[in-house]
Amino acid sequence: MSTSWVARSAGSLLGRHSVKVKGDSVQKVNQAMDEIERRERMLRVPEVMERHRYHEKGYNRTRRQKSGKIWRNEFKAATKQLKWMTLLKEKGVPIPGQKVGRR
Repeated sequence: MSTSWVARSAGSLLGRHSVKVKGDSVQKVNQAMDEIERRERMLRVPEVMERHRYHEKGYNRTRRQKSGKIWRNEFKAATKQLKWMTLLKEKGVPIPGQKVGRR
């Protein structure tokens, strides 16, 4: 990568794709850098991270939003696991950590 990720994100904050710094735009880039650093610091605060994760999982999303990627992926993983579990059960493989019914 020719441009650093910081420069690129600064560029996206400035609303352009490639950053060509000249003249007064240096100031803008610096402002953008400060903004990025501030956001990163915010992200490092644990409760903010916690909230972020909470939103990501989609607990307080509306039903329509819940079709979001993360939600779908969790669902996929669960169904996959369920498939494997049932398959193993059919084959008669004891699954550790699960109570077995009548023997």
